Amino acid sequence: VETVRRRSPEWSPDLVDRLLAERLHAETLKYLAGIRRDRQHEARRAVDDWLDRLADEMRNEPATRASVERFKRNLFADERLRAWAGRAWV
Repeated sequence: VETVRRRSPEWSPDLVDRLLAERLHAETLKYLAGIRRDRQHEARRAVDDWLDRLADEMRNEPATRASVERFKRNLFADERLRAWAGRAWV
């Protein structure tokens, strides 16, 4: 609710902001539940297709492998991620 309130115009009543935030939240949960329930959901298929393409490119494209390695190094170098992982692992 606070995010919607901060991003809405000043003239927007709090009631409208709250109703909008609640509706967005409910619709998002419904959409995600649909993805969880349906193994053939279009969002699942899109992610599966993307992962298949990425795996193929990593096998066959040196530039893609290099890009993934850079991403991995940057990710693991991030102090916030390391701190979070340390807390989560314990």
